[in-house]
Amino acid sequence: MVADAFATSSEDELQFPDTGSLRKDMAVQMRRLIRILRSERGKVVAALVAGGQSDPELIEAFRERFLWPRRRQAYKRLQAAMGRGELARNTDLDLVLDALYGAIYMRLMIQHAELREELADQICAMVLKDCKER
Repeated sequence: MVADAFATSSEDELQFPDTGSLRKDMAVQMRRLIRILRSERGKVVAALVAGGQSDPELIEAFRERFLWPRRRQAYKRLQAAMGRGELARNTDLDLVLDALYGAIYMRLMIQHAELREELADQICAMVLKDCKER
């Protein structure tokens, strides 16, 4: 129920833009996610992820209701970037998404460094450095 409430409350905010540039699309969406995670709703996400480590049903609900819908949207943006020649056709989409979002979740959960919106741009520059901008 908590996973459903969080997913519903963030659905509109976390839509991926379609600017025609993978870096821009990803950075905008990642900044939106960071804003949410810095809010009170971020505490809900942290609790869901933490609780899910010992509760398989909880983490499955989080994945099904929040994670997978966002990843499916991200796959579409990555595939469109492949079609435009921004990404190589043999790119591992799951690895790209894990690299893009992993640092965000690491900072949320471990709190070893501040979770700032600028992090989105830094991550995109690093992970998508070989991405051919149009």
